[in-house]
Amino acid sequence: MFVYMAKRARPPTRSTEVPLETVQQMLMDAIEHHYDFVAAWDPRPGEEPAIGSFPTLHVMTGNLITACRLNGIRGRAILYEDEGAQIVTFPSGTVSRSRTRK
Repeated sequence: MFVYMAKRARPPTRSTEVPLETVQQMLMDAIEHHYDFVAAWDPRPGEEPAIGSFPTLHVMTGNLITACRLNGIRGRAILYEDEGAQIVTFPSGTVSRSRTRK
């Protein structure tokens, strides 16, 4: 008896490099269109990833954060300042998309 087993396709390799140009463009577009910009690691540093998964960076833009959620996140950043959390606030009239190239 002959049993034929098809070759398994190799899983695609995952790049360990973050495409910074893409992230920068997303940030600039979010600033220009007054969208939220969120970058978050899953799992958070210090937590173990689920079995079979790996740490993942999520970068999102859009109308994502309500005023209530924003106040909670700001409060959390202030609470964890002694652990390195940072928050920077700019009045909306001072934000522009001017770029300088070298």
